[in-house]
Amino acid sequence: MTDGTGAHRLETLARASVARFERGERGAVDALLAPDVCVEVVSTGRRIEGAAAVLEALAAWRAAFPDAEGEVVRVLTNGDTAALEIVWHGTHTGPLVTPAGTVAPTGRTVECWATLWQRWDGARLVHERTHADVPSLLARIRERPPTAGGSRSAASRSHSHEEDDVSTEDNKKLVARQFDEIWNGARWDTVEELYAPDYVNHDPYNPDQPTGPAGFRARVEGYRSVLDEFDLRIEQQIAEGDMVETHWSLRGVHRGPLEGVEPTGRRVEVDGQLLSRIVGGRFVEEWVHWDTLGLLRQIGAVPVPAG
Repeated sequence: MTDGTGAHRLETLARASVARFERGERGAVDALLAPDVCVEVVSTGRRIEGAAAVLEALAAWRAAFPDAEGEVVRVLTNGDTAALEIVWHGTHTGPLVTPAGTVAPTGRTVECWATLWQRWDGARLVHERTHADVPSLLARIRERPPTAGGSRSAASRSHSHEEDDVSTEDNKKLVARQFDEIWNGARWDTVEELYAPDYVNHDPYNPDQPTGPAGFRARVEGYRSVLDEFDLRIEQQIAEGDMVETHWSLRGVHRGPLEGVEPTGRRVEVDGQLLSRIVGGRFVEEWVHWDTLGLLRQIGAVPVPAG
C-alpha cells in the first residue's frame, strides 16, 4: 500500500500530467515523461513508444480539439500506480486521425470518457494504458446516435468515500467473487447476494440496461451467450474508500451472434477497466471501459486498419 504522503504525491503527479496537457505546455509535459515511456491506447490498438512520439500524439489530439479540457473525476493510487477517470470536453475544429482515416473538422462539441492506468518511476511516467470511449466520440462527431450511454451525469460520478466497516481488501475480494462466481461460474445466487436492489451499471457499448440484480444477471447472460469458454481474469486492482478499480482481461470463443456476425468459432481476447462502488458489502454502481473495437475486429464485424 502507498503511505499517505506517497499517495498524495502520486495523485499530484497524475493530475499534473492532465493539467499540463490541457494547457498545451509541451515542455512541462515532457518533464513528466520518461525517455522510454510507453502509452497504449486500447481503444484504437495503438502503441506509442518514446517521449517524442507521445508528445507528437498529444499535439495531434490538441490540433483536433484545441480547446480540450479534461475533468479528473477521481484518482486511485497504490504503490507506483495511479488509476484516473477523466471526462474530456472539446470542439472538433481540426483534423482528427482515427484508425479508419482522418475526419475533417466538424465544429461539433463532444464529450469523451477515458480511464488511464499510469505507472510512475519517481516523478516520471513510464507506462500508461488508456481506455477511451472512442465509438461514442466518433458517433457524436459524425452525427450518428452514439452506441453509448457513455455520457455520465455529475451526480453519477461525484461520490464521496462513504464510511463503511468493510475494508478495501474485502472490497477487492468481492470483485474477485463477481468475476469467479458470476461471470465465469454463472452462479445466480451470488448476484442476489452481492448486488443492491438499485444497482446501476454504466457501459458505453451497452447503455440503458435494467437496474438491480436482475439487470446485472441479464447483462452477464448476454455476454456469456456470445462467448463460450468465458474466462474473465483480474490483472491488477487499486482500492480506496468505497471504490475499487480493476484492470481485467477476458478470453473466450465466439459462439453467439454479435453485431450481425454469426458465430465464427474464433478465440478472442480483450481487456478493460472496471470501477466498482461498494457499500455495505454490495455493489451499488459500476462503470466499465473495455476494448469494444478490439473484439469486433477479432470476429470480423469491423475491418482491421491497414498497416
